[in-house]
Amino acid sequence: MSLTELLNGLSRGLFDHRTYRRRAVDRWLVHHRTLLSGRVLDIGSKKGAGRGLFGLDRRSGDRWTALDLRVEASPDVVGRGEALPFGDGVFDAAVCSEVIEHVVDAESLLREIYRVLRPGGRLLLSSPFLYPIHGDPHDYHRFTETRLRQMLGRFRKVQIEPSGYFASVVGDVAVRALHGTSRRRFYKYVFYPLFPLIRLCVLLERHPLVRALYGWEGTVSGYLILAEK
Repeated sequence: MSLTELLNGLSRGLFDHRTYRRRAVDRWLVHHRTLLSGRVLDIGSKKGAGRGLFGLDRRSGDRWTALDLRVEASPDVVGRGEALPFGDGVFDAAVCSEVIEHVVDAESLLREIYRVLRPGGRLLLSSPFLYPIHGDPHDYHRFTETRLRQMLGRFRKVQIEPSGYFASVVGDVAVRALHGTSRRRFYKYVFYPLFPLIRLCVLLERHPLVRALYGWEGTVSGYLILAEK
C-alpha cells in the first residue's frame, strides 16, 4: 500500500458513516460482481434495490430475483430461505449477504441455496462474527470459519476470508455507539477525535505483518465467502 493510497483511504473514511464491516462487504461484492451474471437469486433484498449500501449494481442483461420473507420489503418473491420456492438448478448465482445470522435454521438455508443453483453456480455469502447484535427482525447466530466450512461442505469450492480484524471490530463498536444512542453529544466528543487513528489502524490491519505483530489474526469482524457448486 503506497503512502498516497493510505492518505486517500484515511480521508475517505472520515466522511463515511457506514460500519467498517459494511465497507468491507461493499468492496468485496463490487470486486466479485462479474460472477453475478445470468439468473441471480438475491436473498433478503428489496425488489429493484440491488444491494443498497452494499454497492452492487444489477446489470441490465441479468435476471435478478429478490426474495424476502417480509411483504413490506416488496420483493419479487415472498418466501423463506429455508424453503426456497424454486426448482432445482434454476439459478446461475446467488447472493446471501448479511442474512444468514437472521435465519433460525442456517444449515437448511445453505442446503436450499445449493439445491437451486445449477452445477458450477456461485454463491456470494457474508456472515458477521465479532459484530454487535442487530434485529431484522431477529439475530440468532455467529459462525466461526470452521463451522461455515462444515455447513458449506456440499459445495465443490469454498473460499473464506475475514472482512476485518481487531481495528475493524473496535471501529464498528465506536461507529455504532456514536450513531445508535441518544447520548450522541457525549460520544461525539469521545469518539470523533479517535476516528482518524481508528481509520489508520483499519487500513494498516490488512497487511499480514501488522496482523502477525499484534496478534490480530484470530480477531475478525466477519467472513466473506465465495462458494461454487
